[in-house]
Amino acid sequence: MKNKEFLFIYDAAMCNPNGDPDQENKPRMDRATRTNLVSDGRLKRYIRDYIIETRKEDDDDVFVRNINGRKLSVEKRLHGVIMDYVNNENSDFNNLVKENPRLQEAFERDADFKDKTDYRKFYQSKLPAVDDKKAKESWKKLSDINNELLVAFVKKNLIDIRFFGGAFAVAGFSNTFIGSTQINWGYSLHPVELIDSNSIVTIMSGNTEGESNIGKKEGLYYSLIGYTGTINAKRAEELNMSDADVQQFRESIVKSIMSNRTDSKKNQYPKLYLEIEYKDEQCYGRLGDLRNLITVKSAKSERKNDQDFAGVRSINDLTIEFDGLTKGIAKITKHIHKIRIWKSLDDKFTNLNITGVEVETLDF
Repeated sequence: MKNKEFLFIYDAAMCNPNGDPDQENKPRMDRATRTNLVSDGRLKRYIRDYIIETRKEDDDDVFVRNINGRKLSVEKRLHGVIMDYVNNENSDFNNLVKENPRLQEAFERDADFKDKTDYRKFYQSKLPAVDDKKAKESWKKLSDINNELLVAFVKKNLIDIRFFGGAFAVAGFSNTFIGSTQINWGYSLHPVELIDSNSIVTIMSGNTEGESNIGKKEGLYYSLIGYTGTINAKRAEELNMSDADVQQFRESIVKSIMSNRTDSKKNQYPKLYLEIEYKDEQCYGRLGDLRNLITVKSAKSERKNDQDFAGVRSINDLTIEFDGLTKGIAKITKHIHKIRIWKSLDDKFTNLNITGVEVETLDF
């Protein structure tokens, strides 16, 4: 595994890319610059939802998720996945212990541990009953084993924690995982305009004939949104993040925008994923935020100047220049192992041509 950084661009039209709960769910904005903001959590939610929708039964699970439409506390969710794994006779619990020396040692340090072959049976005997009023105390007595079990379980079964990390401070479990994949907040690469009229009239199926509800649907006309992030090789190694995991991340970040459609998130399309994989750690991030190397100008015929974005309603109203990005890459080609690119078929991205380094075209 090598250090990587990536740039991801997608667009949104006549929708709400990320509502701000502190502003009546209006699109998140930097009011001073009229820039549309989209949190890192929004993109992570897209990725998690895509993995949940496409995973097979024997694939890694996603920890941060709703169960049967309900949001569970971290404690209930964690205890639930551990219990399911331990009590599932088809799971490889004993092998998991044997494959992780620190976890095996934690079992064998327990004074009650006699049978050094069936770790599952011993752990089951220590688990609190469902109706145990002192369950938290029972969980705490297992904390030495549990903390090592949590590390092993994340490495093997929880792909989103390997990606993004997570903090656990619940009965019997206490550990913090720094994710190997870090994503910055996204923002539009140009000023945007909020939709002028957001009042809507809806006739609900349960209403009597002729009755309607009046509400608001907040949104913006058009936003070309850019994200940047990194994949840290050292943290990936610590969490057993594999090359297959990274490939899953690439596919998910591109496909999830189309897959996870809701009424407020429709009309969003991926445009570009670019990943720089470095040979060494010293050059990591030398180009800074890759978004700063892209220039977006207005292409509206009636514009006052290139920075007049009034009336921009689609990608056809923009000019996108990648000269800064290609020149930056050209300066550090000796440090680059490979560049991977996925591009939409929009003409706006055909002028992104990188030379002097190996380029792999991603095909999802």
